[in-house]
Amino acid sequence: RYDVQLWDELVHGPISPDTLHRMHPDLVGVTGYKHHLPRCRFIARVAKDAGIITAIGGPGVSGSPYDYRADFDVLFINEAEFTWGQFLKDWEADSFAAEYRQIDKPDLSETPIPRWESISSDMRHYAMGVVQTTRGCPFDCEFCDVIYLFGRRMRHKPIPRILEEVRIQAAFGLTNIFFCDDEFSGDRKYAKELLAELIELNKEYGGELVFSTQMTIAVATDDEFLSMLSEANFDLVFMGIESPNEESLKNANKRQNLRGDLVTNIHATLSHGIGIRAGMIVGFDDDDKDIFRMHYKFIQKSCLTSVAINMLKAPLGTPMWI
Repeated sequence: RYDVQLWDELVHGPISPDTLHRMHPDLVGVTGYKHHLPRCRFIARVAKDAGIITAIGGPGVSGSPYDYRADFDVLFINEAEFTWGQFLKDWEADSFAAEYRQIDKPDLSETPIPRWESISSDMRHYAMGVVQTTRGCPFDCEFCDVIYLFGRRMRHKPIPRILEEVRIQAAFGLTNIFFCDDEFSGDRKYAKELLAELIELNKEYGGELVFSTQMTIAVATDDEFLSMLSEANFDLVFMGIESPNEESLKNANKRQNLRGDLVTNIHATLSHGIGIRAGMIVGFDDDDKDIFRMHYKFIQKSCLTSVAINMLKAPLGTPMWI
C-alpha cells in the first residue's frame, strides 16, 4: 500500500524544492557513503523546508551516526531488513523513533528481490546490472570497515535466487552484471558452486552474459577457481593489490596478499583472460619517498592496465582509525 518513487540524481537530475513540490512525498529516504554526506544534508534541508520527514540509511551513517543526527529525523544503522518494517509500523502509528539500529545479521534468504520493474523505463541509462551474493569478509585489513558493517562470517544468498536476479536483469537488457560483494571469493566452496551454475546459465544466453566482481588476489593460487571464473565469462575483477611494499602489507594486516609472489599471481589471473582493476595505496607507515618509484616499477612489471592509486585513509571505526 506504499507508493515508492526512486530518484537517482545521476539519471533524473539533482533534487530541488520544485522536485519535491511536484512529487508530494510523505517521506524522503536517502542512502549513501560517507563522501555523499554533503549532498545528503542538502536533500534533507530541502525536504525539511517542505515539512517532509527525512530518513537515512547505508554505510555512511552506519559508520558514523553522530555526523548525521542533527540533519535527519530517522537514522537506520547497519542492515535494515528487520528495522525498516518496524519503522513503517511505528510511522503509521505516529510513534517512530529517531534511530533504528539492527544488531542481528539477517540471513540473505530474507532479503527481497529488488523491484527492478519499478525503474524499467530507466534501465537504458545503466551500463550494468548488480546482484549481491554474499555479505561479510573473512579478512581484517586495517584500513577497511567491511567486517564492522557486515561481520567476518560470510552469509550467502541462495544460489537459485541469484540466478533469478540475473535473469530478471537480463530480461531488461542488462547482460553485464556486477556482483557487488566485498569479497566474492570469501567462501571459496560456495563461490565455486555459484560459478558452476553461472557457467550453465550463460549457456542459455549463448555466452552473452558478462560478469565482474571484487575479490582477493589470493585466488590466483587456485587454478580451478580462475578457470571457472573465465568459463563463466568474468572479464574484470577489482583486486586490492594495495602495495608492492611487503612491510606495508604486513602492518596493514593485508597478509592474504603475501601468499605467493604478487606479480606471479597477477600474471596467473591475467593469463585466464580476466582483467584486473587494481586498487593501490600510498602513505602507509612503512612507505618512504621511494614508494612512488616502487609502485611504478611494480605496475610495469605486473602488466596491470587499470590502476586506481589513492592516498591512505582511515575510515571511522576501523583499526587504523582507532
